[in-house]
Amino acid sequence: MDEIGIDISGQRSKGLMEYAGKLHFGYVITVCSREAKNCPMVFSGFGNKEHWDIDDPAATIGTEELKLDKFREIRDKIAATVKRCLESQTADADSAQQYF
Repeated sequence: MDEIGIDISGQRSKGLMEYAGKLHFGYVITVCSREAKNCPMVFSGFGNKEHWDIDDPAATIGTEELKLDKFREIRDKIAATVKRCLESQTADADSAQQYF
């Protein structure tokens, strides 16, 4: 992430239940199959649930360069998916605005 100017050094993985009853989320997105199976479809205070089937780059076997390339690939895949989702929501909102 540092390669693209994002500092995540203070970040850590967090479980969904850490936020239960504290925050509302419009979307809960799981990215690994294990979590998709373990995450109930409906949580009180949580919105829509989606699963993005994305390989775990930490499971890559090979040279350090191969592993780093896989992390870069997954980072870029997630960024592209988020961008498409945001563009879709913007288009939907723009479309809805024409009726008001």
